[in-house]
Amino acid sequence: MKSFNIIRYLKKWWPLIALMSFCAGVFFMRYATSNQAYTAQSIIKYNYSQAEDGKTPSGGELDVSEIFSSSVVKQAIENLDLTVNVDTIRSGGTVTPIVPDDVAKTQAAKIEKGEDVEEYQSTEYLVTLSLSSNYDTEYARTMLDEILSCYFASFGEKYVDYYTIPNNASALDGHGYDYLEQAEILKNTVSEISSNLINCQKSHPEFISSHTGMSLSDLLDEYNYVGDVEIPYLFSEILGGKLTQNREVLLKKYQERYNTYIMEGDVDTEKVAAVLEVIQSYGNKNKDGSLYYQKGARTGTEDDAGGFVLSEVYEYDTKVDRTTVYDTLISDYVTILNRKSSNVIDAAYCQYIIGVFQDAADSTDVSSENKAFSQQSVEQEIDALQSQLNSLYESLSITMKEYNEYCGAVNLGVLASTTVSEKINVKLYILLGVAVFFILGVCGAILLGRIQDFVEYMFFTEQSLDMPNRTACDLFIRNNSGRVLPDDTVCVVVELANLSQINTVYGRERGNAMLGQFAGFLKEASATCGTVYYNGGQQFIGFFDQCRMEDAESFADYFHRLIAAYNAESTEATYAYTIGISESKANNAYSIRALLREALRSRTRQE
Repeated sequence: MKSFNIIRYLKKWWPLIALMSFCAGVFFMRYATSNQAYTAQSIIKYNYSQAEDGKTPSGGELDVSEIFSSSVVKQAIENLDLTVNVDTIRSGGTVTPIVPDDVAKTQAAKIEKGEDVEEYQSTEYLVTLSLSSNYDTEYARTMLDEILSCYFASFGEKYVDYYTIPNNASALDGHGYDYLEQAEILKNTVSEISSNLINCQKSHPEFISSHTGMSLSDLLDEYNYVGDVEIPYLFSEILGGKLTQNREVLLKKYQERYNTYIMEGDVDTEKVAAVLEVIQSYGNKNKDGSLYYQKGARTGTEDDAGGFVLSEVYEYDTKVDRTTVYDTLISDYVTILNRKSSNVIDAAYCQYIIGVFQDAADSTDVSSENKAFSQQSVEQEIDALQSQLNSLYESLSITMKEYNEYCGAVNLGVLASTTVSEKINVKLYILLGVAVFFILGVCGAILLGRIQDFVEYMFFTEQSLDMPNRTACDLFIRNNSGRVLPDDTVCVVVELANLSQINTVYGRERGNAMLGQFAGFLKEASATCGTVYYNGGQQFIGFFDQCRMEDAESFADYFHRLIAAYNAESTEATYAYTIGISESKANNAYSIRALLREALRSRTRQE
């Protein structure tokens, strides 16, 4: 039987091994790709103090699931200009609280002891977004970053002081406002915007817009200049020149405003007196202690509060906090008093305006041409000032939008930038698949090769001679009977001519031994040429592919020298054999059977 030779098996089966490995690689690549998932994750932290109690900055309950709310995800998709379904993204989002190790160990120990465990309110959360194989790593990273950005902005809008400053200066045209009214609107607009900017600056003085390059102080300086310089100049022009589009209408408006302020002032005067009277009574009762200990007028008992001074002001309630009630009275008194003072000031202003324009009724100091010129000049100043404020408001709007986002980001921070991981390492899967099937292919090739060796040995090998038998020879001839042979195909027929004589003289055992040694000489001589078959009896047939006649003659010469050397050394039986050689080209025999016939016909005896 053939010796165990791994290289021989692999050389025979390597195409199948390569095909199996390639198919395995393709299969595992398709499997891994179709089952792939991309997970993007980031860590955020709520930085404000109320977060430790699970509250928002405005005092409401903190709901971290809003990170993947429909509105936030929809806004992120729109910002990225994508067409993916909102629910597809939301279904892959999760928010997990991060619990410190020491807290987790403490809770575990309490649970083990059977003690009650207080819920830990985390301020740090792991935000995860998982997407299917239809997407890629960059898509998952970009989507999660945009979702967090939209959530920060939304968080700031909902729970942090969100400043929306209207531009009332843009509503001057088409409303029938007189010059003075337009100036007042511009003044109030600038005053309101400046007040809001001061509040914002106090909260975050370090803020600078990355889009406009302006800080809140820069904007405040611009508006202060308009409010302190340009608007007062406009008022001086209007009041100094007593300019108006319609004096009667203007006087009527300010007279109505004056009457309104006077009426509101009278009402506030009555309220101030009433509250002050209650406060004084409250104080007097508090001095002698009767506020807290007085027999009531209802039942005559000490528990009855019927004699309380405030029983006529507030609904009777024995659980009222009297300190809070007194503080409320003082606060109301101050509020009403301030409102009354404001009404007095506004009424005085209206009276001043009425006096100014009433005096202009019969004035002839200014000619019609000069008056028209002054009106045109004021109109131009108003238009220029309105354009200046509109332009300034554009910068303000951009800056405040970024400021609101900044306020949300200050309360929310990203502790770890977004990272993306793959559920399946596709390259590793392919490598493992190819490696596993390559190993299986190698093992299979070795197994199949060895099985083939056993089959050949059992059914196609002359075991006593350890060479292919007649069945193998017939099978070879049958398989190649329909093939046209190439020019360099050689057939060799060798017969041990004196085998019968050796068996007769020296016995069959000796004859079999010499036949085996004769077969060994044939195998040695034909090792580089091709296969020699034992055709039964005393005949051997060899078929050599890619072998010229010169190579066949060299084989015959080498074989002859082996036989001659044996015969020279042998003192008993010697070999006598016949050999015939045919070549497809030389003998014009291009079929396997014709080539065999030519070899049988050309046999000559050798000793």
